Amino acid sequence: KGEGCSQVHLLSAQSANVDSGNSLLQIKGLVEVFAQEQGFTRLSIYRPGLYHGKDISCVGDAIACAVSPLLEVVNPKEATIKTKTLSKAMVLSATSPQAVSVETLENDEILE
Repeated sequence: KGEGCSQVHLLSAQSANVDSGNSLLQIKGLVEVFAQEQGFTRLSIYRPGLYHGKDISCVGDAIACAVSPLLEVVNPKEATIKTKTLSKAMVLSATSPQAVSVETLENDEILE
């Protein structure tokens, strides 16, 4: 902000929360709070679920991507998101007028 940056688009994680028992989600939640405290003119926080591109680099991600269609039937809000879809949502958000100074887009909102 000190260098004149008025907008921040922050890639966080689904279920990010400072009170989470999961250290990754707790850290992501702390980063979100810190960013909000900086007083940017515009802060957009994106909380995708599992996202993936063309290349899957680890076995855990490959398994999650293989199993995720079954989970999506039970809870569509938990749908996996392609990196391209996430990128499009970020560009759309960055180029659209924003009614509030802080917006948080959850996985299902990013997929819309």
